[in-house]
Amino acid sequence: GATGGGGGGGVSTPTPVGVTPLVVPVTSDLTFWNDTVVGTTGDDTVTGLRIDTVQTFNSGDSITLGYGIDSLSATLNEGTVTPAAITDVENVMFVALGPATIDFDNVSGVTSLISRGSTATLVVDDIQEIPTSISVNNNTAAQTFILKDTAVTGNTDELTLKLDGVGGVVNVGSELDGDGDIEIFTIVASDGASDLGVGNGFGADAITITVNATSDLDLGSTAQFIASTNFDAS
Repeated sequence: GATGGGGGGGVSTPTPVGVTPLVVPVTSDLTFWNDTVVGTTGDDTVTGLRIDTVQTFNSGDSITLGYGIDSLSATLNEGTVTPAAITDVENVMFVALGPATIDFDNVSGVTSLISRGSTATLVVDDIQEIPTSISVNNNTAAQTFILKDTAVTGNTDELTLKLDGVGGVVNVGSELDGDGDIEIFTIVASDGASDLGVGNGFGADAITITVNATSDLDLGSTAQFIASTNFDAS
């Protein structure tokens, strides 16, 4: 269509047939306020760093990123956050610097859930769907992941747990069974040595457990995996 005004003008150039328009992924930093971020069909990235120690990831935030392999990272102080919406964000990472709880009531589409460098306890509650993987990296406090009971109703619920430099208990389970309701676990230990302390925070109902460790791994000092009929750490 023609554009212009006054004595000048121009003609817009349509995208040639068969050529995919260039997509510029969103790269967005959260603010102190209630943010609304809408993504593209590309690999979008949203970052919630603290500003002068003030947290920018808030309960009023709405983050909808659509297609692509999208990522959200946030640094957390003490408190509870229930985001207004997090939709179609495949990779979500938290760094807990104060005891923090994130309520996933309004969160869907997460396939990779990560706690990295958390020096305080982290609870991710009301997880609506089983992610492909949960990763805990270089933590020094207990990290807890609670799945909705409706997400673990099957008999072959499966999860990969990735551990790197873990220095505390990792709890994974459902609302009614804080260390159970997942039948198939793959545990991957790499890079930094991991010691889960007393352990016994997950796998109570796991029938099949596969451990792939390329670094030192101590799963805990108390008895666990009592339901397992197939434990492979070869």
